[in-house]
Amino acid sequence: MDSIPLESTEEVKDLRVTIHRSLKPSSQCVKAAKKANMILGMIKRSLTYKSEDIIVQLYKHLVRPHLEYAIQAWSPWLVSDINILEKVQRRATKLVPRLYHVDYEERLKVLNLTSLKKRRERGDMIQLYKILHGVDLCNLSLNLKMHSATRGHSLKLAKPSVKKDVRKHSFTVSD
Repeated sequence: MDSIPLESTEEVKDLRVTIHRSLKPSSQCVKAAKKANMILGMIKRSLTYKSEDIIVQLYKHLVRPHLEYAIQAWSPWLVSDINILEKVQRRATKLVPRLYHVDYEERLKVLNLTSLKKRRERGDMIQLYKILHGVDLCNLSLNLKMHSATRGHSLKLAKPSVKKDVRKHSFTVSD
């Protein structure tokens, strides 16, 4: 710009979301988990009576928002990134004393929680529904390719062939 060279950076932070040059969400996952773990530690240190209801409500209102902030923009697809986020929820469910030695899936069932991966998938489906039904205004020709099948309903999406992992795990397709 004006004959001044621009710096090259590895990461850019925009609206509290860190975007890496490779577009992998690993650094964002680590930062979100670190912040959520700090809050979870504060909850653990400050409570003497740890009832299920109190732990679940504090987790839902104080911790989980950090794990899911702008998740549609940086949704993790690598197993290591998914595990980093899920580990925070595992730790939160262990705060309930009577469930400490129960396996993770059973703790989720007892506390009426779902895994973060399932929540992300559900959020993606809700967002897609909103786009297809005109609740969120979006140019469909740029983002989604509809399948031109003759049977069934008209809202079938065509799955594109992609070469990069970044695009493989996204439901939108750009030309």
